[in-house]
Amino acid sequence: PKRFSRPFKVTTGATAGPHSGTRGVLETLDPMASDGEGCQPLIGMSDGPTSPQSSAPYLSKSVYESLGFRRARSLGAALAAAAGVSLAAVAAGGIGSGSTRQPLRETTMDAPISLVETQPPVCKLMAGAGHAIDFGMTDGRCMHLPGPCSAAGPTPAGKLGLWHADTHHILCFLEGEKEAHVLVKPDKELSPALSGDWGFGPGVNVSLRPELKTRAIWGLQANVPSLEIPISDDSSFRALAVVTSKDNQNVRDVPFVITRVRKEDWSVDVQFTDKTLGECSARPGSSNSQRFVCRGSIQAIAKSADFVAFCPNCAEGGMKLKVVNGDETIEKHAPWIGWRAKVPNINNHLEFTVSVLAAGQDRRLAAIGDFEIVLVSGQTSLAMEGLYADYRFIEGCGNLLSTATIVSFFTAIVAGALMLLCLPGPVVAQIPSFSTAVVSLHFFSHLAFQYFDPQMQDLSESMRWIMPQPHESMTILLGCAMFMGAVMLAHGIVVFAFIVKNGKGSGSEIPHSLVFGAWELRALPLIAYPVAVATASASARSWFGIDPWDRDTQNNSNMFLAILIGLVPLALLHVASHVFWQVYNLFHDEIVVGVQLRNSQEVLYVDRNSDQLRAIPQQPGESSLWSACLGWSFAPTVSAIADVAHSGPQNHGANGALGSWRTRWQPGPWSSRQGGRATRPSVLGGNTALLRSGSRLGEEDAGVTYETSLTSAIHMHPIPTAPTFTYKMSANSGFAGLAGTPWMHVAIPGSALKALCEGVRLEASPNESESTVYAGVPQMSGKNTGGRFGACFEWCDSCPFRWSADLAFKVFLGIYVGTLPYLNFATSATLRMMPNVLISLILLLAIVGISVAGLPYVQKMDNVALVAALVGIAMTVFNAQVLMSTSVFGPTVMSALVVLNVVPLLIPLIVLFATSLRLALWALSFPRQSMVERLHKTIKEWERQGDTYTMIVPVAGTSKFSSLSKHELPAMVRPKIRHFDIKLPCAPASTIAHPIKEGTVGRMPMPVDLFMATAGKKTYDLKSAQPIGAVLTDAKARLLYSDEHKAFNGDVSWAEVVGQLFNADRTTGEAVKKTILEKYQADKQSITVIEVTGGSR
Repeated sequence: PKRFSRPFKVTTGATAGPHSGTRGVLETLDPMASDGEGCQPLIGMSDGPTSPQSSAPYLSKSVYESLGFRRARSLGAALAAAAGVSLAAVAAGGIGSGSTRQPLRETTMDAPISLVETQPPVCKLMAGAGHAIDFGMTDGRCMHLPGPCSAAGPTPAGKLGLWHADTHHILCFLEGEKEAHVLVKPDKELSPALSGDWGFGPGVNVSLRPELKTRAIWGLQANVPSLEIPISDDSSFRALAVVTSKDNQNVRDVPFVITRVRKEDWSVDVQFTDKTLGECSARPGSSNSQRFVCRGSIQAIAKSADFVAFCPNCAEGGMKLKVVNGDETIEKHAPWIGWRAKVPNINNHLEFTVSVLAAGQDRRLAAIGDFEIVLVSGQTSLAMEGLYADYRFIEGCGNLLSTATIVSFFTAIVAGALMLLCLPGPVVAQIPSFSTAVVSLHFFSHLAFQYFDPQMQDLSESMRWIMPQPHESMTILLGCAMFMGAVMLAHGIVVFAFIVKNGKGSGSEIPHSLVFGAWELRALPLIAYPVAVATASASARSWFGIDPWDRDTQNNSNMFLAILIGLVPLALLHVASHVFWQVYNLFHDEIVVGVQLRNSQEVLYVDRNSDQLRAIPQQPGESSLWSACLGWSFAPTVSAIADVAHSGPQNHGANGALGSWRTRWQPGPWSSRQGGRATRPSVLGGNTALLRSGSRLGEEDAGVTYETSLTSAIHMHPIPTAPTFTYKMSANSGFAGLAGTPWMHVAIPGSALKALCEGVRLEASPNESESTVYAGVPQMSGKNTGGRFGACFEWCDSCPFRWSADLAFKVFLGIYVGTLPYLNFATSATLRMMPNVLISLILLLAIVGISVAGLPYVQKMDNVALVAALVGIAMTVFNAQVLMSTSVFGPTVMSALVVLNVVPLLIPLIVLFATSLRLALWALSFPRQSMVERLHKTIKEWERQGDTYTMIVPVAGTSKFSSLSKHELPAMVRPKIRHFDIKLPCAPASTIAHPIKEGTVGRMPMPVDLFMATAGKKTYDLKSAQPIGAVLTDAKARLLYSDEHKAFNGDVSWAEVVGQLFNADRTTGEAVKKTILEKYQADKQSITVIEVTGGSR
């Protein structure tokens, strides 16, 4: 089993082994006290006073070493190390004038003990009955080995011998838990007759003594885990004893130590062996060094204290521990090592170093580095330790930032999934805050991990999970490649599904948003920073031939490889530059124009010539937290259309020269090309004056009169479009636009557009067969703003160059972080200055860009998040580069700097969380909304105004074919509508039309070609004529025109039309005629609609 998998052996039992004997009764023992030289003396002590002015900690290794270097392999590395030593002397100073070092009293090394690989697979307690007892843990690993202290001194008589090298111990390493469970069992299966009372054999007992100073013991049973053995939060070990006996005789007491490493990412833990003398605490040191501060109690001053260092990884073999003071060392090939030192007086301190060394070619722990130990007493104050006065507050800030990151990103992912499932199109409102939060947190996690000073170590460590560190280049690049591969795969699947769904000819008519490069260009900024970090780091490593994270690894300078890898971030910068100039030329050549939306300050960038139609932008919900803007809307592409061209002028007093992206254009008019010829510009949207001053056709043109008489809702969607290839859309895809006549208009659902256009094509005349859908400016989609460069024209952006600036900014940040560890140790002073010059230029350009071009986003909250992220990045640089070379700030100032670093990083996360939560709630509620609710949220003009009435229009075939279709469309009608119904069967005398219930939305049939077909000279009169009534049955429907317009009834009177519909039921026909005639005579401007249900009609 796994819990017994660690190889070791204990030879204590009924017969005394060579390293164990009967020590006596445990209640008389005080194993934490030693009468002799229990541990090898390492450091003497001078009681000279410490100057308060120079109490900063002495750093026993340079900044160069603290980054992981342990051996210089080249002249460049040696020079860098020398420069690092000099910088450390200036930057960090010494630990204080009270630091004194004396030679070791004894330098004899302990003989190496045998490694665990050479011993049996389980720890065995000899039971003395022909078998042994396996000793293990359910949640850790154990071994049998001599104590950690030197064997130079005499063994204390009558003592358990805890920690002493002459005494064999059971040492167990607890893995990731605070409670241990011991599990023991015979090494072979025993029959019931031989198992004894507790499963270990006849008369054999095994117990734990949890407190060494008491008589209390815990009996153990074979194959049953023990009770929990807890270890307190502030302790790194617990000392117990394993008691074995045979027939209550020959009691054996084996020291048993359970230990754990308190700081998860450290491989060594240090503690007093006698907890009454003091406590050691982990305190991250300057420039990422690893330090323990051991503080002795007042009672321990001037007394000798024993210390023990634990190293779980050293149990794997090939490793050894070394304790260093100046030129004196003690080494041991073991997972623990002990030493003795005298606790200094107040205002004095001692220091020594514990190192983990790799033996031979084993480099698994090559990047661990050294662990600094500072020993002080009582309330001695160190300048170094002053930085940690509020470390719990710092750690709390780090945990808050980490938690906020997890919650915000999780909410964003959930919101994105819900939008994919519940909405027919993407909503881009998340993009700004998500992109801002990602780059600021990536930058923080990388720079803080490498360069944050002790005060902020806990802050930086909380964010290490967000991304691999820069030196893990292959991991980062592999992750980025997988991300882009997933984007391209998803893109290909969507394109394939579109072609399969829409059939023949759809391959050449795919929406611009699906062209190759559209998705990839949007995804590129998300990987720009990590790719730049990884490639810049790899390039610098090849150029300098050093690895700041693993000096033991041989690295040869390879300039060709460095240049080759360095081309990757340069290629990203080239992409940013190329896109910038492409967008610039689009404005300069007036291919793309910025249109000022009517009754709004929002500017929309559209192609001057557009050939595809989006649905009317629709917000899934409403909220007062953010101002309404198109970035919160979805608008899937519903159809390819005949080209429409913007022919409007610039706004008066427009800001910007001709051809500039700042130039603002009026929203219309627009002209279309139908049948290969250009049509006149539409007069919709208040452009009548413009047309009259420049039109070839003049005021008398029938088309002008017709268009100006259309409803106000159509005037708010003034662009007449002619669908040429309509797409199959889902029921929730929104509304493609409006259609109508001067007396009514209809909202066209995207899901019904294809069927309605095909119905119009059934009409005879080819010249009159085109459909017309009235749309607004946001619905126009061209190959530039909606296609490959669509990422530069997102509805949430106010500046079309934001994408290029964002990409370049992230690449420069990545180059800075990736090359910083190498340039800091370059021999050239110019190269060492490059990182600070680079980051200063990056932040300066960002500030200048925002000042000149303006804030890049439409939403104020997105701009707040961006500015906060820039402040957070600047504070990260300050804390990493400035504080790393000074210790003059007190804990209050340092805590304030931490807050100033964390709060700006939290703001983008808060904005992202709020945005994602809003979108997630909208996505969940959207499928439950009715068509009328969606209509009111989509078309603001869709509400009852004056004598305008809302109704449902069942599509009644065409003017020539009156059969009903399955489509019912919402409509608004100018004249007053009177709704009646007749329910069959009924007695002839009671065939009477009754008004429908108040509040019920009535239905009125409408031929599809009447409201959808393009208006022409032959159809102006038909479209303008208002019917006097309509009849709707279960199978057919007809509009009825007055006798003045009998041509629209097929050259017969409206009464004859009713008679033809009800020729088999004259009674019902007469009731219909009577009702229509009475209402028409009472009000000739109203329309009477009678719906007949039941019977055979």
